[in-house]
Amino acid sequence: MILDSQWEVQKAIYDKLSLNSDLTNLLKNGSASILDYIGKDEDYPFITISDSIARPNNTILDNGLNIEINIKIFSNYQGSKELKQIMAEIYQSLEDCDLSLDNHHVILCRFISSEVKQAENLRQANQRFQIITELKI
Repeated sequence: MILDSQWEVQKAIYDKLSLNSDLTNLLKNGSASILDYIGKDEDYPFITISDSIARPNNTILDNGLNIEINIKIFSNYQGSKELKQIMAEIYQSLEDCDLSLDNHHVILCRFISSEVKQAENLRQANQRFQIITELKI
């Protein structure tokens, strides 16, 4: 049995986002624009499921993790409309959602923060979500 749920959580987030057609319709290459790394010549807009922090969330009865995962959105649209629409769809997909994991239960999935940055012709947003899991017995 796998004690660390981080990879399961990342896969489940990818599945949840890629099934949201309102979100994938906003991305240049649909669900193929939801990445876990940035290649050399990605077409804008795209999303990466990137940085994460995991802390033990153990109790007397259960072992689990408190995971914070960062989702980055990149856009070269002139203005913030595209970025904000994508952010709204990610929020709709993940806030208080039921993620399907093989070896863990999801106790909580919630939005905790966002940040938008602009550099010349590129806009980037970071959305951070908290996911608390516990091991299935």
